Amino acid sequence: MIIFLKEHQIGSLEELNEQIQELTDQRNSLKTSIREKQNRMKEINRQRHAIRDYSRTREVYTQYRESGWSVRFYQEHRQEIEDHRNAQAVYSSLNEKMPTLKELTAEYDGLKERKENEQATLDELKPKLTDLKHIRYNYEIPERDCAPNNHQHVIPKDHHFDEHAAHHDDESL
Repeated sequence: MIIFLKEHQIGSLEELNEQIQELTDQRNSLKTSIREKQNRMKEINRQRHAIRDYSRTREVYTQYRESGWSVRFYQEHRQEIEDHRNAQAVYSSLNEKMPTLKELTAEYDGLKERKENEQATLDELKPKLTDLKHIRYNYEIPERDCAPNNHQHVIPKDHHFDEHAAHHDDESL
C-alpha cells in the first residue's frame, strides 16, 4: 500500500480522496457523454430509417392518394402506407429540413468513433478508481480498528455462533 501511494505521489488521505473524487467526476462525465452520444445515434438511426421508408413507399403512397384514399387500396398496401406515414411523422417532427442520408451517416460515424474512444478511456479509468478506493479502504482499516468508542464486536464470517449453546469459561473446565 505504501509503495502504491509513493508511486502515485499520494502523501495523505486528503490527497487520496481528491484523486478518487477527480476520477469519479471524470467517470461520471464520460458516462454522461457516452449516453448522450448513444441517444443521438438512436435518433440518427430513426431518421435514416424514415428516409429509407419514405423513399421505398413514396410511390405506393402517391397511388393511394390518387385513388381518392380508397379503403380497398389501403387494405392491400396497409404496411407500406403506414411506413410512409410514420416516415412523414419523423420529417414533421424536425423543426428544420431533414438531413440527407449521407449527412446522417457521416454524423453517426463520427459519434460512434468518439463514443468508442470515450469508452476506451472509461475502461482504463475504472481499474484506477477501483485501486484507489481499495487503498482508501485499507488505509482506513487501522483508523476504524483503533477508533475510541468502537465497542462493536465483529464475528468472523466463518465463525458459527450458536446463541442457544451453553457458555463456558475455560477455567471452569
